[in-house]
Amino acid sequence: MLKFFQLLFMIFMTYASAEAQSLSPFQYKAKKFDYLLGMEGLSDDLLKEHFELYRGYVNQTNLINQKLSDLLNSSKMSAYEYSALKKAYAFEFNGMKLHELYFENISKMREKTDGLSITKKLNSDFGSYELWEKDFIQTGLTRGIGWVISYFDKTSGKIINSWISSHEVGVPIFNDIIIIMDCWEHAYLKNYGIKRVDYLNNFVSHINWKVAEARLQNADK
Repeated sequence: MLKFFQLLFMIFMTYASAEAQSLSPFQYKAKKFDYLLGMEGLSDDLLKEHFELYRGYVNQTNLINQKLSDLLNSSKMSAYEYSALKKAYAFEFNGMKLHELYFENISKMREKTDGLSITKKLNSDFGSYELWEKDFIQTGLTRGIGWVISYFDKTSGKIINSWISSHEVGVPIFNDIIIIMDCWEHAYLKNYGIKRVDYLNNFVSHINWKVAEARLQNADK
């Protein structure tokens, strides 16, 4: 009888192990940002195309996740293919998450910054809000594709503006994103042509300061 239960246990464990290996990896779902349509300075056509591009990053992230899972559970692991997928994953995953942060921190309204702790923080760290904005916009004029990000630097307790190329190159570590602006051409070219500075000025006038405030409070914890 004991041997019977031991055999039954072994069968169960084998089945459970096979079942665990066959589980599909986590699938990300694209968020909806249609509430931004009708924004001044960014046409609906541009935003809809931008939303579609963002959904592409979500789909590619899920596809690479599945391919990595398949390789990991394969008896014929390809080290070259696996490493190539890992590199591609950083680009696609960051493209997904950075777009979510970008859409979340813009608003159809021109919100006021009066009385917010983030305004006091920017005044303290940069000397004035105007100097932060000037530094942010000048950073956004960096040649090439990339993102401008206002980070909360956990090591210094200061907010810093930084440029990252592509999605994953030059990302400062141990920092939390407070404000982020997309500077890839698809974010502005349709509305502003080569005049990126006009897009940058429009962006800072449509920052969702409530979101930025919440991010700063969470980062400061």
